[in-house]
Amino acid sequence: MKRINVTQEHINNGEKFDCNKCPIALATKGTIFFLSIIIRQKKYNDPAYTFSEYDLPEKALDFISDFDYDKKVKPFSFNLKV
Repeated sequence: MKRINVTQEHINNGEKFDCNKCPIALATKGTIFFLSIIIRQKKYNDPAYTFSEYDLPEKALDFISDFDYDKKVKPFSFNLKV
């Protein structure tokens, strides 16, 4: 398990609908490796999202959806199985 901390700086520098530059992807740089976040289609039926070998927790999936669709997001942390 690796603790991922998404900061306000990650949020400010994140880019919507960009799997390599979303706040969660930015938060993984320098911690374990650069993670390209790709979301499970069964959660969000959106062609921008496809399958991933990483199973993100529900709150991370919700964060990405909220960030992409202009809902207010704030810094948070979660554990990622690596």
